[in-house]
Amino acid sequence: MSQHEVEELVELSVRALAASGRPQQELRSLYWNLFEYEGLFDTGFTQFRTIDDLVAARFVYKMALDEHPDFFAQRDYFAELRGVDRSGVTFVEPPDKGMDGSYYKVPHLYCPVGSSLWKRLVDLGRLSGADAEPPRPIDVMTIALDVARLAEGKGNRELIGMWYRLLLPHAFEQELDELRANTTLTELRALVKRTDALAIKTDYGMLRDPPPEDRDEIPVLGWWFDLA
Repeated sequence: MSQHEVEELVELSVRALAASGRPQQELRSLYWNLFEYEGLFDTGFTQFRTIDDLVAARFVYKMALDEHPDFFAQRDYFAELRGVDRSGVTFVEPPDKGMDGSYYKVPHLYCPVGSSLWKRLVDLGRLSGADAEPPRPIDVMTIALDVARLAEGKGNRELIGMWYRLLLPHAFEQELDELRANTTLTELRALVKRTDALAIKTDYGMLRDPPPEDRDEIPVLGWWFDLA
């Protein structure tokens, strides 16, 4: 079963960032990192929830199907792909080539940055300049703080609380002393506290509050939810 809370977090974060007026290249890297984060969980394919924003930032390239570099060498495959009336998304996998990270939804082919098809287009010289630059890795806590600041400006306490709760698996990868020393996390915790974002409760998936006995037994968990 998909972890819909993570899917919603990424969708809402993309929308918040898209409305922020950031430079295209900055958004491109932020989106790439968000979908890399989403991929760590049991989630479905969600790029079409925000596809217009992703295309606008040139994180996803929308093109005609015959612009795929294997189109003419694999005519039968692409003719079948084009000929079937699909309302959903089909991941492109030419024979003997394997999946290249692109996907097709009538009538367009979509190629995300960082995919193997994107790399081929760069190598072929069909993408150049800023379009040929790889996305910049950004730590997920930095993204969480970034989006939380935007959410605070819009009075969106729900999104702030979602980010903080869903960062917990990432926090468990570190020691408590490391978390305490993380200045990005310190600022995020202060933001969560002043907006009282954790007062908004939910009983869904990883957004649930842990029981008191778990907070008492697990130091990281106790500290995470104690914002005093």
